[in-house]
Amino acid sequence: RITKFYRVPSTGITPPVNTGYFRELVGTGKKNYALSVSRLSANKGLDDVIRACHSVGMPLIIAGDGRVKKNLEQIAAELGANVTFTGTVSEEQKRTLFAEASCFIFAAEDDFGIAPVESLAAGTPVIGFGRGGLTETVQHGKSGILYSEKTVESLVHALNEFKQNGVLWNAQEISNSSLKFSAEAFTDAIKAFVSSHA
Repeated sequence: RITKFYRVPSTGITPPVNTGYFRELVGTGKKNYALSVSRLSANKGLDDVIRACHSVGMPLIIAGDGRVKKNLEQIAAELGANVTFTGTVSEEQKRTLFAEASCFIFAAEDDFGIAPVESLAAGTPVIGFGRGGLTETVQHGKSGILYSEKTVESLVHALNEFKQNGVLWNAQEISNSSLKFSAEAFTDAIKAFVSSHA
């Protein structure tokens, strides 16, 4: 986009993620729930997440708060879906939720997406819409499942694939894949960029 609109070359450096904090709980016993951690806004696709999890019979925890919370609660109630809304959680609570979840669902299109990387750092696979930053952070079939269409049906297909086959990597391998997005990796990338342009 920078090249298109500003007609200048650019180098992308992903933001730092505190991966070490989430890696401390790798190996925590998994529980039977999917997790979404997000600001509750219309562009996050959480209504689709609720419908898809209900369709495949997967309990869902949604952590966060925002303007569409009441609407999402109404959708869940009308479906009779097994959804828990925690509201805003502390960093420690969030880390535990990530570590214990069977998977993390990210239905938005984001330029990067810090929460999916936090999930990977905790050793939890990501089920996500395969556009934007997830194509760089999640390795399809290994650390998560990427789906191609922003629809309930496409997410249902991905969740069923995950329930039937899981992913190739174990929790430690998934966590290791997050290291290239750590604060240390960010510092190294900035230093390398500055040095090469000095």
